[in-house]
Amino acid sequence: MNLTRKELLKFARDEFLTTSEISELCEKDMRTVQRWIKAGKLTSPVSGSKAYLRTDVEAQFDIKRTSAYTQDQARHMAQAYFVSYKDTATAQDITIRRIQKLVQDARLEAIKEGTQLLLKTEVKEVFEVIEDRRTRYGMGPKRS
Repeated sequence: MNLTRKELLKFARDEFLTTSEISELCEKDMRTVQRWIKAGKLTSPVSGSKAYLRTDVEAQFDIKRTSAYTQDQARHMAQAYFVSYKDTATAQDITIRRIQKLVQDARLEAIKEGTQLLLKTEVKEVFEVIEDRRTRYGMGPKRS
């Protein structure tokens, strides 16, 4: 399944929910949603992320289905195309603060405000450019 960047971002914006959006959808207080997450009633399909699939929320709390994707399709797409700030920082051997700075400087784009998710292809491209500049301008290999 090859999707364009535009299609992936549309999927992400439509299908991923922040805790405040879950609170609205379920008509519950934010603290209740946070307790559900802490208790394991809701988990993110992308490790280290603060984004939850609409299909998971609908299934867990028996909310009328409004998603365009099945739960399995949405989970597969999330794991295949998106990466969390935490996993990016670990893979690139940098801090989460550095990831946040790249997002703030618009070198990387979070898929949706409050989700801490990035497109895998975008992450790869940005860090290839950074590595190329390090090499080209004699800045040496990335710090370990």
